[in-house]
Amino acid sequence: MGDTGSIAEIASATAAWVALLLSIGSLWYARKAQLLANQKEERLNPKLKLYVQDSFVKKSKDTQHRTYSLLLSVTNRSDANNSISEIDLCIIYTSPTGTKLTLRVRNDSCTQHSAQGSTNSINIGARLDAHQTLIGWCHFNVDGAILKNAKIENYKISITDSHGHEAAETLTLIREYSDETVAQKSKI
Repeated sequence: MGDTGSIAEIASATAAWVALLLSIGSLWYARKAQLLANQKEERLNPKLKLYVQDSFVKKSKDTQHRTYSLLLSVTNRSDANNSISEIDLCIIYTSPTGTKLTLRVRNDSCTQHSAQGSTNSINIGARLDAHQTLIGWCHFNVDGAILKNAKIENYKISITDSHGHEAAETLTLIREYSDETVAQKSKI
């Protein structure tokens, strides 16, 4: 009878160790599965990347009206589709009285512009599929009287997606665009 008691003790101890090893293995696999699920969830979070490829401002000679044109590259770095809900240009300037102000201008997608011969533009509502890049011009119209005698400090272009997340880029200088054919005619 002593042998059966010790065999039962050995069998139960072996079963306990096997159960412990199986539970440790299950715990390890469950942790790995949770990490993979977290990584997948993270990849679904909206992530737009904004890059300014080119920019210029064109001033009208009569009214001092300014049209800011920016060639943007917007990349959706997530695994989820997205879209653009807002495109804004902030002009940070100092007024003639010395007050620092910010002028926020919404993208003018209704006006047709020809930016150096290009007609493709990025508009509000543009769809960005997962891992897609969208390249196009954005145009912003500003009344010249607002910025008259002001010192422009810098510019900030921001794009807000349909989830409310913002991607922004700061510019310190935007070159002035002039019609070279008009300039050459005046030289003749």
